Amino acid sequence: MIRPLLRNFIRLCLIAVSANAQQIVDEVDPFIGTSYGAHNFPGAIVPWGMVSLSPHTDLNDPSGYYWNEVNSVDGFGHVHLSGVGCHDLANIVLMPTRDSIITDHKEFRSILRDETASPGFYSGRLERYGINVELTATERAGFSRYVFAHPSNAANILIDVTQGVTPSLGAYVEVVSDSEVQGFNTSGRFCKSPTHQKIHFVARFSQSFTSFKTWSNSALTNDSTAEGKSIGAALRFSVRKYDTILVKVGIS
Repeated sequence: MIRPLLRNFIRLCLIAVSANAQQIVDEVDPFIGTSYGAHNFPGAIVPWGMVSLSPHTDLNDPSGYYWNEVNSVDGFGHVHLSGVGCHDLANIVLMPTRDSIITDHKEFRSILRDETASPGFYSGRLERYGINVELTATERAGFSRYVFAHPSNAANILIDVTQGVTPSLGAYVEVVSDSEVQGFNTSGRFCKSPTHQKIHFVARFSQSFTSFKTWSNSALTNDSTAEGKSIGAALRFSVRKYDTILVKVGIS
């Protein structure tokens, strides 16, 4: 008699804990601590995940993000530190754009509208380009969904390999095929220490890009590789209104 009662009691406890956990998750607001010097970011991350996919609104902030009533964004980085007082990381940055290719992140910025975030998910709208952005993450991969809501047949996805909250110490990018790009960036000097880390990435796209360019120090070339301290890749896609491109980025 005691054992059945004990089993039922344990079941009730587990149900109560599960229901309570769900309620706690529902109350989480990732925007808490994204202003007034708390240095948090609102992007997608799983507990103890290596990948933290989040917008960059202010590279002067250690997290790469600072909340304002009207934010502008110059990309979505894949690796960040949250709640720290020194700068580091905010690396491997993607930015969807339209029309002409611009490599200077200060010039391709867009007003960021309709920001929402919940545990493991972030979304926003790039007003300048008419692109809706949704982000999520696993432990070692970031997933981006870009919906091109503006009528245009020319879309770009920029991979800004060396953007971050500290200067790059050296990087490399390679266009492997018409749907894959890989590379790495070395950054560091957290709190002026001599430490550094090399972040490797592989980016794969749900559709093939029609053309590409790489850049070094803002100069575009047709080379499939680039290396240096200010480099990236610009990928050109053919899209129609409301077309969607998915991007998966693995980090190591």
